Amino acid sequence: MKHIIIGITLLASQTSLATDGVFSKLNLNEPACYGREYGADYLKSHDKQTVQKIQSKFVRSKRTDSKYETRIMEVEVTLKGKKHEFKNYRGFFLCNEEDNYCGIECDGGRVQVSLNKSGNLILENKGFVIEGGCGNEEKTLFLEALAGGDDKFEMVPLPKAFCQRTSELN
Repeated sequence: MKHIIIGITLLASQTSLATDGVFSKLNLNEPACYGREYGADYLKSHDKQTVQKIQSKFVRSKRTDSKYETRIMEVEVTLKGKKHEFKNYRGFFLCNEEDNYCGIECDGGRVQVSLNKSGNLILENKGFVIEGGCGNEEKTLFLEALAGGDDKFEMVPLPKAFCQRTSELN
């Protein structure tokens, strides 16, 4: 299996996403991480899914010269298949705190994030650009939200040590 790393950054306004929102559970500058890796048997039984591994890092931060908070989500995704070897993708999402939706400018798609009762992250993919888009002249790669495929991901909390090893976004 070959790897693709996707960094997705979500920026939000000053208020929390919602009562079950990820950011409302975070302290300033203390990241939270979630992840899931899908085994070969699972991927064989879900042939529409292209994501083999997905990890998310959430951080709330506030600059000293600003009254507003920045809410950031970094997502790393490994896609199955040789054609995706060693590709890094990054995108920026702006979040709407009323409904937990985060979208990419230039109609680059969106996701919805929340926590379930077990404390696991639920990322509902509504389709988003992982490469190109927004006037980019190169090929655009879109992670489609196919039912029974890459439409919904449930990730478990990861140790804080994982969060410290990932790249800093600020």
